[in-house]
Amino acid sequence: MSEKSTLWKGTKRTFVKGLATLLPTILTIYVFLFVFNFIRNNVSEPINILLGKQLYGTEWGRDYLHDRFEIPLKDEEGKPLEGDRLTAELKTRLPWWPGFIIAFLAVLAVGFIIASWLGRRLWRGGEKLLTRMPVVKVIYPYAKQVTDFVFGDKEKPTYSSVVAVEYPMRGIWSIGFITGEGLRNLKEHLQKKMVNIFIPCSPTPVSGFTIIVSSDEIVPVDMSVDDAMRFVISAGVIVPQQQLTEEGKTRLLELKESGRLPTTEDTPQPPKK
Repeated sequence: MSEKSTLWKGTKRTFVKGLATLLPTILTIYVFLFVFNFIRNNVSEPINILLGKQLYGTEWGRDYLHDRFEIPLKDEEGKPLEGDRLTAELKTRLPWWPGFIIAFLAVLAVGFIIASWLGRRLWRGGEKLLTRMPVVKVIYPYAKQVTDFVFGDKEKPTYSSVVAVEYPMRGIWSIGFITGEGLRNLKEHLQKKMVNIFIPCSPTPVSGFTIIVSSDEIVPVDMSVDDAMRFVISAGVIVPQQQLTEEGKTRLLELKESGRLPTTEDTPQPPKK
């Protein structure tokens, strides 16, 4: 083997190792910036503009905005700014954080109100009105079910169970999450306990398939929801330590020794022969 070929392979292996080390950090920063920009542009900025327009509508508010943020008092015709011109000035010159803080405090206040008995009664009354509105009643109940499932305070161990089920055909196993207790008509027809299972897609687990199977056709998996998500997103590459087979431990060790995976302190030892 020539020296050039050896040098190229060593450089390539080193580059891949560096990329594997930096990529998670880069992706984390990208997701953080995406979420931050979304909140700034769609939450903070509209609140800032609304607040700025209210201040600009008063004489002392115009003076404050002019002195603090250099927003013009008048336009070329000598009149106070209005319309798109005022919006553009406020959007450009006001900082992003006041709107963010106001939104955070508003959400916190709603949480405190809903936590009280009177607040819950008022909120239920408002929900009843929403469910009677022509278009909203089609969307709101399902959106509420999703948010209750994700952010609900009640412990739901059944709904966070990770299982394996033969899908889409016999002999092919998929990882899924139990999300419900089946449908009454199916249970009565089959005389079996049924469960609803959501099977996420790789590498985007936000989409997937919902199936209903008999409870005796599923295999509980000793894996947290987070570990299962990593397994799905990585297309089976990232396997929890407690779920590694002997062959999997050997394979992982070989990958790390070859430099194709970064070396870590929890590198599994090869099985004793």
